[in-house]
Amino acid sequence: QNITTGSLQLLVLKTVLDQYPNAKQFAWFQEEHRNSGPWGYLGPRISFVLDWLKSENKIKTSSLDVYSRKVSASPAVGKKKKHDEEQAVLLKDLFV
Repeated sequence: QNITTGSLQLLVLKTVLDQYPNAKQFAWFQEEHRNSGPWGYLGPRISFVLDWLKSENKIKTSSLDVYSRKVSASPAVGKKKKHDEEQAVLLKDLFV
């Protein structure tokens, strides 16, 4: 039987993450601000599944890093140039 929290099926997520037993890092990337988008909902649930797999010795790390824009009350910076600068830094942080 699958464990469901809202629309997220944890056993499906567990099956997917279980395919990476030698991963040194798990990462979540979203273009939205950290307090927007799906991170607030999915982050704790992904962490739960990673801890579950780690406790069963199926993965080496349960570390989950998040790459997103910093927390903001505004949905956008308001200037295209500033948006592009933030986007470049975000992608650089993710891939470096």
